Amino acid sequence: MKPHFSPTLSLIASAILLGLSGQAMAGYGLKDANRTSVKKDAWVCKGCESKSESTSAITAGIAWQDGEDSHFANTTGTDADGATGYVSADIQHRGDKDYRLDFQADKLGFDASSARLAIRKPGHYQFYLDYRALARYDTNQGVTPYSAEGDLLELPDNWQTAGTTAGMTGLQDATAVKLEKKRQRFELGGAVTGDSFTSELNFRHETREGAQRSSVNLLTNAAMVAKPIDDSTDTLDAKVYWRGDRFLGGINGQFSKYSNDHQRLAFDNAFYPTFGAAYNGQMAVDPDNQAFSLGTDLQFFEGAQQAIMRARFSRLTQDEPLLNATVTGPSPALPVISPDTQVDLMELGLAYSNRLSREFSVRASYDFRDRDNKTPEYLYPLVTTDSIYRGEYYNKGYDRTRQLLKLGAKYRFSRQWDLDTLYRYDHNSYSELSRDSVFENHFEATVRGQIMAGWRVSLKGEVSARRGDSYQTSSNTQAQNQSAMRQYFLADRDKREIRLMTDHYFADLSLQFNVHSGNEDFSESELGLGEVQYTGFGMNAGYPLTEHLLLNGFLGMDWRDTTQFGSNSGVSRWTGESRDEHTSASLGLKWQNLMDNKLSLGLDYGYSDGSSDTEVSLGLSNIYGPYSATRHNVSAYANYQLSDAMSLRLDWLYENYSDMDWGNEGLTPASIPNLILLGSLGHDYQAHYLGFSFSYQW
Repeated sequence: MKPHFSPTLSLIASAILLGLSGQAMAGYGLKDANRTSVKKDAWVCKGCESKSESTSAITAGIAWQDGEDSHFANTTGTDADGATGYVSADIQHRGDKDYRLDFQADKLGFDASSARLAIRKPGHYQFYLDYRALARYDTNQGVTPYSAEGDLLELPDNWQTAGTTAGMTGLQDATAVKLEKKRQRFELGGAVTGDSFTSELNFRHETREGAQRSSVNLLTNAAMVAKPIDDSTDTLDAKVYWRGDRFLGGINGQFSKYSNDHQRLAFDNAFYPTFGAAYNGQMAVDPDNQAFSLGTDLQFFEGAQQAIMRARFSRLTQDEPLLNATVTGPSPALPVISPDTQVDLMELGLAYSNRLSREFSVRASYDFRDRDNKTPEYLYPLVTTDSIYRGEYYNKGYDRTRQLLKLGAKYRFSRQWDLDTLYRYDHNSYSELSRDSVFENHFEATVRGQIMAGWRVSLKGEVSARRGDSYQTSSNTQAQNQSAMRQYFLADRDKREIRLMTDHYFADLSLQFNVHSGNEDFSESELGLGEVQYTGFGMNAGYPLTEHLLLNGFLGMDWRDTTQFGSNSGVSRWTGESRDEHTSASLGLKWQNLMDNKLSLGLDYGYSDGSSDTEVSLGLSNIYGPYSATRHNVSAYANYQLSDAMSLRLDWLYENYSDMDWGNEGLTPASIPNLILLGSLGHDYQAHYLGFSFSYQW
């Protein structure tokens, strides 16, 4: 579980800060005014009486789609067969004394939907209830002989084991399986604001269900399976901030708990039992765990100067019982029942900014982050593929300390032109890796300006160099050839990048254009990543063809070439080159105020294509097969206003999608002798979506 930590300052605190930090000269602020003789009893605002008013709109719709591939639901938001109904709403009520009630809903009834209810009085309080449903569909084309029953993946009662997949007659009767993830998130919270403080409390409950790709193995045999997902995460956030004279500060805390309904994943062996009568196996799943954090933020400002200090302590723990080292034959004794995993995080930050003159401003920041793994170390039995005992092995904790320094300055030459520079020093210290420390120096500069009215340009360049101490042999780099291996995030690297961005507004034409190019050189790496080169551009334009007809379009392309080196024998070295290319484009028309301002029409076309080619050379060249994905998407809508209160809308969508992976093309569950597959998981479909909705507002 990755715990979610709150931002340094809440949105409310940031808004207050922006409102208070604009006083650049002492003696002219509201705090310095002489208010002793002011007769506030005589103040009467005759035009400030709040009037009760409400506006409401409700939409009821029905949608139909013919897509047989569940991947199409990532576009439409629903995977239901046939017709699906949904409801949307936007209700706003403003009562006496500025009391407000808001309710919004978006396509309730779809797999991807949301709703929010809020009661608030600006400047005093706010209470809300949120709901959101999210879904991600991988495929419904997979097949498997296994069926999930709780924590067990079972084979049919009549399953006949075999030495290879070719002899497993039961694979012909493998059943279809859906690989998808569905999430539901409920959130309840509120905020209370006083004369000098703001407090917030938020509780979030999120559940996940579905299945994802995974694999299980016994000795030299393995099977791809649909790993069941059924878990939940509860998170509680609280924060309090105080405002004072040139001061803003507060404390915030968070507690989160992850619960998995599955304690393990046990499975039947589909192959002939091997050593130790291995009829079954098991694998660990994500264990229940929890995390908490407590932080404080302080901000001081004087004129154009601002200083921020922050600190946060976090602790992640997990004490679920360990599984047996093996379920095949006698299991080696474990040193403890539970590992009592504990990781502590300490974060400190300082930031300062000052506007020295109307033209020149400076900024600086320092961030410290320490990850301390305090899990006790024991000698654990090392078991390979559930039955081969390889002795004992200490669990070594991974620690990391990061220090990040930033120094920046901005100079404004005129109202139209400025120069912004930034220097960054990033130092990382590690444990249990082949390099103890790595540091990087980074510099970037950006020039922004206006060439002429309606034409703005920005040019940014950056360079960085990463170095570190000498490499050391560790338990992870003792295999043949591995002493020369360089992990990409530890390897020496020189990086260069330049980026140009322009905005044009000429009469009715708006045009945005950007182009970038960069290079990452890992020249000191014998084995591993060698070089990365990338270039790309993007262009967006909009133009009104007539008073009521708007045309807009987008085009973007990216190219990336990667070179890496490897070795299988310790003497010869192979070279791999990958060439990736991506293109995306769209074109849209929007026609409004037709038929006496009653009809609006829209038409959009979208195209995206990504491909990757890989060539491996070891004396002779070997070109791998293609990997690509292409999507064509056409959508249209018509909205007709029946009256001031009622309207009808028709939506239509067509999608043509196909992808190709040379390594998986045409696979069946029995394509590999010692591996049961989920079949061919690629996509190639054409699908339509049709929606009809009625809206009423009052």
